[in-house]
Order: sequence, then structure tokens, then C-alpha cells
Amino acid sequence: MEKRQMFVTNLPLKFFDQSGKEVEQINDLINTEAFEEMMKDLIDSRFYGHSLVWFDKIEGTTLEHKLIPRKHVNPKKGIVMKHQSDEHGESYRETPYNMYCMEAGRPDDLGLLSKAAVAVIYKKGNVSDWSVFAQVFGAPFREYVYDDPTARAQLEAIAKQQAVASYVVRPRNSEFKLHETTHKSGSSDLYSNLAKFCDEQNSKAILLNTMTTDAQGGNYKGEVHASSEKEVAKADRRFMLRLLNEKFIPILEKFGYAVAGGRFGYEEQDGMTPKERLEFDMKLNEIAPIDQEYWYETYNRPRPKKMQKEEVEAAEEEQQPKEQKKPTPSQKSKKKEVKLSQEEQSLWLKLKSFFSVFPRS
Repeated sequence: MEKRQMFVTNLPLKFFDQSGKEVEQINDLINTEAFEEMMKDLIDSRFYGHSLVWFDKIEGTTLEHKLIPRKHVNPKKGIVMKHQSDEHGESYRETPYNMYCMEAGRPDDLGLLSKAAVAVIYKKGNVSDWSVFAQVFGAPFREYVYDDPTARAQLEAIAKQQAVASYVVRPRNSEFKLHETTHKSGSSDLYSNLAKFCDEQNSKAILLNTMTTDAQGGNYKGEVHASSEKEVAKADRRFMLRLLNEKFIPILEKFGYAVAGGRFGYEEQDGMTPKERLEFDMKLNEIAPIDQEYWYETYNRPRPKKMQKEEVEAAEEEQQPKEQKKPTPSQKSKKKEVKLSQEEQSLWLKLKSFFSVFPRS
């Protein structure tokens, strides 16, 4: 369940106005602990079913909310009852209560925990029997034998003062047999396998996979299970965005926030690891060269000192007025190069050879 909560709380959430610009006032509210707790209560409706949240105060970065106890809410009738057995209550879908309430989940939704309950009950009984098995067969069995009947009480007192392992106190002329199971290790495996099976069923019910919680199996199987988990995360985020955009924004308006036409949205992330991103960029660079600035900014690498010096000089030159800019010595020494065509070069050679025959005065 905590993993499903992290799907919606760990990814950065933003609020954008009609023009697509971020609204810092709402973003400051989003970054509070109270807002995160509200998101957890809303996503918990996936597990517990229909949930009702009441807002006491929303002002600045202050958000005060309460989760109405589910046993006191009748979502089919739309009422909140003082006692869970009451037939009548206050209608929270009518004015003025509807201004401060937000529902999450369908009225007839019992949540994912209703599916996992069977496996939880089986596991609880299995682990209880497993603990009894460990207590009986995990510790050595003690046997006390006496000849004098008056020693029985003394032996029993000694046995009780020692460990919790089982024991028997009998007269010497009596017979005692302990019928142990033939395969104690096999019985232990039976309890262990049943507990493991119940855990897998719960993992499938909540996360739709098992291999992202227990690292077993091949790499291919792990990738398949991780892919299904990503789909669960996407579904949870869409669920959260629908709640915030359709139901929470009207509540913010009633508390005086100018959020009409705005929307909540998650920051886009491709989910690539740094290694995968580098391999992707290198292949892309072979097709279409990428500017050097991208590499330094994306991978947070320091620029060479020569490049840093050139950037500083270029920035200072841009800040100077045009009339104050003076050509550098290298710029002064440079002469304008004139390139001649082949025909022009041929004509020049002919003229040069013609005038070279005349004597100089």
C-alpha cells in the first residue's frame, strides 16, 4: 500500500494556469506535508473503497483536512451518520456541506483490500499454527520420572519454572509414547509455502505482480513485472489528477483561490536511468549532432577551463556598447582575402608576363 502511495507522491506535482504557466501560490501549497497527507488519504480509496474528505481550512500554505470515518459514511445515500447503525444522517452532497467535502471512489466500491482479505485470513491462521508447531517440535521434549508419589508435586514445580517447552511427569512403572510426525521438516515447509502463497496473492491484488517485491526469477520476468507495475503507477496518477482537477479545484475556488481554468499536472519524466539516457543520446548524436551545452547541462559535467574563459569574455563583450568595442590585434592583422576564379588568375598571369619584359626607368 505504501508503494502505491509513493506512486502519486514521489513524482513532482505542479499547478498551471490557463496560459500554461506555473502558479507559485498553489505550488507552495502542494509542497506542504498536509497536502501530501491529503493525497495519501485520497489514494487509499483504492484499497478501502469510497472515502470522504472534509476540509476545515485552506489558506496560504495551510491545509487542514479530516478523513471522515468510513463506517459513518453511507455513500449510496450520500449521508454522514452519527452512529454507524443509524438510518438517517446529514446529506454531505447538499449545501452547505458540499462546499467543504470531496469524495474519492465509487459509492459501491469496496476497495482492493476486500479481495486480499481471504489470503490475509488464511495466512493469519497458518502463521498461528506454524508458531505452535515450532513451540512443540522446535524445543526438546522433557520427561520427568518419579518413584515416590510425594515427589510428583516437586517435579511439576521444577518443570513449570523452566522453559516453555512441553514436558511430562510420570511414575517409573508407567509407559509414555510420543508420536511425532514422520517429516517435521516437510511440515515446516508446508507452513512456509502456504505463507508465501498468501503473500503472492496479496501482492498480485495490490501491485498486480510479485517480482518487484521479491527479487526472484530471470531478468526477463522481472522486466515484465516491472512493466505491469509502471502501468499501475500511471493509472494511480491519472486517478489522482482527475480528483484534483475535477473536485479539488472547485473547493480551492470556494476558499478564495484564483484557480479558474487552471489544472494540476505531473512533471513529465521518461523514467530512463542515467546509463540508458547516455546510450540513447549517443545514438541520437550519430544521427543528428547535439549541441555541446546539452551534454554539460544534462549530465552536470564541468566545462573545460578554456571554454569557461571564452564564455566569460564573450559575455563581457556583449555587455559593452558597440562603439566601445575595439578590434583585437589578431583582427587588425587579418587582411581581406580575395579569391580569384581560374579565368581571372590566367588573365593576371598574362598581364604580369607582358609587363615584365619592359625595362624599368
